[in-house]
Amino acid sequence: MGSDAAASSSALRANWDGFVTNYQDVPGSVPVSCTTVVTDGGIANQFCHGTTENPTGNVVRFSGESTGRSCIPEFPTGGGTPSLNWSELITPSGQVSFVCRF
Repeated sequence: MGSDAAASSSALRANWDGFVTNYQDVPGSVPVSCTTVVTDGGIANQFCHGTTENPTGNVVRFSGESTGRSCIPEFPTGGGTPSLNWSELITPSGQVSFVCRF
């Protein structure tokens, strides 16, 4: 996993590579590029994007609520408190979007 952190006057931003769930709900199976943004107030959000297969022909959605799994803070906050406040969307064409809020 690689990272690239940069600070600004209003937020800390880090770019890194990670993995998310595939269309069959198998965790850690889709490589994604991510950005974590931490505000001066300590609020962190992770945004990840990638592509994968999705032979279902439908939009596939997962969340902390639907799976009971937490997302875990990564760069630059690695080791922080896990959160159930996340969602993942896989379009019929295989575009993946993942957001986790801490």
